Amino acid sequence: MAVAVGAVVAVAVGAVVAVAEAANVSVREVGSILRGERQATPATLAKLTRAVSALEAVERERIDQQQAVLESVREQCQQTSMRQVAPQAGVDAANLSHVLTGRTRPSVGMLAKLEAALVQRDREHA
Repeated sequence: MAVAVGAVVAVAVGAVVAVAEAANVSVREVGSILRGERQATPATLAKLTRAVSALEAVERERIDQQQAVLESVREQCQQTSMRQVAPQAGVDAANLSHVLTGRTRPSVGMLAKLEAALVQRDREHA
């Protein structure tokens, strides 16, 4: 349980830092506002709102890109086989199967390998 709480706190701290940096507001100020120790000025609130919106847009774009890569890999697996696609991408076939069926999420490294394999395949077929 302590590990899970620690992970949540780490994510929360990372999110605060990301929002603060995107808003060009100090982390201390954002933390004080979140803890209720001070009230955000309208200008700061506007900066924070814009920063959150921008970060959400980046996250949506990342998710869309991830889904596009996985869909392309699924199509490639249907055309050939997962046992052929996995080694070409440098990933384990069982792990790829788990990702493509939604049982696990792909790591950043796996996504990078899959995307590189797709780019290489496109170059070879161009």
